Amino acid sequence: MLTVAEFNFARIRAYTKAGFREFGRRRQCRMLGENLWASVYLECLASEFLSAMPGAELGPDEARS
Repeated sequence: MLTVAEFNFARIRAYTKAGFREFGRRRQCRMLGENLWASVYLECLASEFLSAMPGAELGPDEARS
């Protein structure tokens, strides 16, 4: 599980490509300048994680601790 600021589109895109999925938001909890932004909560199960190395995905019984 991780959180990222709503305005950080590059990180959200990178985490989504890696297999993370958004499961919630905490609205108006981060201030940048005069604007309030949400925190985006993302999660990923070991069986859903896509490795940066092609062909190196872990199966359910091979998940790392």
